[in-house]
Amino acid sequence: MAARESRGFIRKYLFDTEILRLMALIVLVKPLGLITQVLIAKYFGAGPEYDAYALALFVIVFVGMVLGQVFTSVVVPFVIKLRGTLEPDRLLGFQNAVIAVFGAVALASTAVLVLFADGIVDLAGPGLPETTRGYAIRMVRWMAVPGALLLLVAMGKAVLNLNRKYRLATSMPSLHAAVILAAILLLHGRLGIWSIVVGFAASQLLQTVLVWGRALHGRHVALRRFSLPEGTAGRLWSLGWALLLTQSFLLLFEFIDKIFASFLEAGNISSLAYAATVKSFVIQLFQFSLVTVMFTRLSELIAADDFDGCGRYIRDNIARVSRLVVPATLALALAGGEVVRVLFLRGQFTAADAERTAGVMSMYALGLPALVVNLIVSRVFHSLQRMKEKIWLGVQFLVMNVALNALLIGPLQVKGLALASTITIYCHLLLSFWVLRRYRLGLGARRWATVFLGHHALAGVAWLVYVASGFSGLMADWSIRGTTSGDLAIGLCKGLFIFIVYGITYFGWRRFSSGRHATGHPH
Repeated sequence: MAARESRGFIRKYLFDTEILRLMALIVLVKPLGLITQVLIAKYFGAGPEYDAYALALFVIVFVGMVLGQVFTSVVVPFVIKLRGTLEPDRLLGFQNAVIAVFGAVALASTAVLVLFADGIVDLAGPGLPETTRGYAIRMVRWMAVPGALLLLVAMGKAVLNLNRKYRLATSMPSLHAAVILAAILLLHGRLGIWSIVVGFAASQLLQTVLVWGRALHGRHVALRRFSLPEGTAGRLWSLGWALLLTQSFLLLFEFIDKIFASFLEAGNISSLAYAATVKSFVIQLFQFSLVTVMFTRLSELIAADDFDGCGRYIRDNIARVSRLVVPATLALALAGGEVVRVLFLRGQFTAADAERTAGVMSMYALGLPALVVNLIVSRVFHSLQRMKEKIWLGVQFLVMNVALNALLIGPLQVKGLALASTITIYCHLLLSFWVLRRYRLGLGARRWATVFLGHHALAGVAWLVYVASGFSGLMADWSIRGTTSGDLAIGLCKGLFIFIVYGITYFGWRRFSSGRHATGHPH
């Protein structure tokens, strides 16, 4: 009985069983990625070599990530719709034709990267010091070919998710981290920073074999003649071009910070990359579990014209995300200094690197709730196949971020770039809510925004209590501060304080709201 009640509580306040299983898989193996970043900090610090790798990696993965998102967001719901009208063999032929088209684009982009690496690096990092620039050009050329496999992996994972085979696809980021970790441990002494490049290449090859091997074994792909039913090519293009532009804008947003940081002293790009470690963990935790499962479900509900049920499903999951992510990211922002010192302050990573990275991490952390919820909201646009509006939202995203970066980099340096990102994502998300509300489809986007902002109000109360109680000063004066174990204890105490106050506030608010309902007062 107690176990049943416990499972019911988890489903009510957290997520469904399949989502929790996927999250558990990521949580169990994701520390590999964190260990990798710790070792990179120890061996290479925050300087020209890692600056070059962080910049080169973005250049390499840009096309694969953009096209992978287009394939997942356009082709997957399109295939779901075609299942009811095409025979299985013709459906597989259609899938093969689309994969071939996307693959051809990836091969063409690889050739461009190899032939014009110097010009591309100059465009991506116009202010790079010459040493960093030289490393980056060589890395782009060496990583271009294995980088082409990135799109193949993304398409294979989409095919598995389309057929509800979530677990292998979800484990791929962890496998990627494990391979790079092994390469660093085995090769850093002989190859230096190039050990990461070797790990990247080996990871992409291994993921390709595993994902497509599983898809072939499950007969989710097969050798069939290419088939494009009449009108499908035009329909895919009409849906895909808008998403292609939108995803390009959004991915450029992630890189705008590095472009601006290239004009600062060496090490600032590295600080952005290290600070993004925790951000990427949180995003992947939800993207490869909650959003993966939700996207298939959203496409099915919308295909069935069940907009009311779809709206409730989204609202409930936004509430679950907010209950978990909002207090966690507030705690992370307050404990940013302790987190960075515990994770990275060793070897070549200096105290100055730690202070700079901690400021960036705290600013990035505040934007995490909006980033996670935006993953869900973006999939709503994809499922509705309303992508033209996403282009204008993408323009807003990019222009606002560039403007805020230019405004804040002077007074706040690299920390200002992270703050600009946080402000931009919140404005983008709220504007997305407003656009979805104007569709008047009965999704209840206004209610989504109310739920999301309500949890931020509760977090604001927790922060006020934190400040007014003097707890911050108590932690700052604690004698154990400055040691690894002491910083770990202080960080945990800050997080525990925030979660306790937030929990008390949340359940008190719920009881108050229930009481008003019971007495007939408006909610």
